[in-house]
Amino acid sequence: MTGELVLLTGGTGHLGYRTLVEALSKGYRVRAAVRSEAKAAGIKSAKSTQPYLNQLTFVTVPNIETDGAFDDAVKDVDYIVHLASPLANPTDDDEKNIIQPAIRGTLSILYSALKHPSVKKVVITSSVAAVLPVEPKPFDADSVQPDPQGPYPDTFTAYSASKKFALNRTRDFIAKEKPQFSIINVMPTFVVGKNELSTTPEAVNDGSNRLALVPILGVNNPDSVPSFVCHVDDVAFVHVAALDPKVKGNHNFGVNYPQREAVSVE
Repeated sequence: MTGELVLLTGGTGHLGYRTLVEALSKGYRVRAAVRSEAKAAGIKSAKSTQPYLNQLTFVTVPNIETDGAFDDAVKDVDYIVHLASPLANPTDDDEKNIIQPAIRGTLSILYSALKHPSVKKVVITSSVAAVLPVEPKPFDADSVQPDPQGPYPDTFTAYSASKKFALNRTRDFIAKEKPQFSIINVMPTFVVGKNELSTTPEAVNDGSNRLALVPILGVNNPDSVPSFVCHVDDVAFVHVAALDPKVKGNHNFGVNYPQREAVSVE
């Protein structure tokens, strides 16, 4: 189809890998930003990658939080899909390990994109948590919520806060810098589905399928089991579909399943 070049971050993750494969299958060339050569090897050896190896290249970005970290990676790209951000995994310092990496990683790639006029659009993985109000009231994907105030009572609250902060700083970036590219945030509910890169029990337990498996495995878990879910393949599809020039930029898209369908997700 296109042959245009996409810089993609987070390609070793659950959603990131499916999005990478989706982009390749739609004819895009993908430059995957990875932290190390070992991470690249895992993507290259995966079954779903094999038909598209001639469309896939890698660039090493050891620390995405550093100013200018993506300056070289963004050269000559048409689009950016930014999926790399901390998950809701337990940590002893939410601010250091969840909040700040989400903010700095997003701003780092946006400011690198600002230096390269070839960039037409940036698609960012956000979350429905970014627009979810504290008080029960109607909201949509373009709702604006205030910056949260810590400390955070649990890991998921910290994760939700990180998504709110990242979204709000993205809006600030648009207002201040008026970039030549447009920005779309994709806001899924809880993402479930097969993770091809998870080849060990530990890897399965480290991803977003973890909470969905809690009732099956009988694991004692302090967090509630999500009631609103969507399939990883559908969320990946939305990320890549958003690159289409016909899709209006500087707009957000939510992704969710009807309750009845959610219970039948693999």
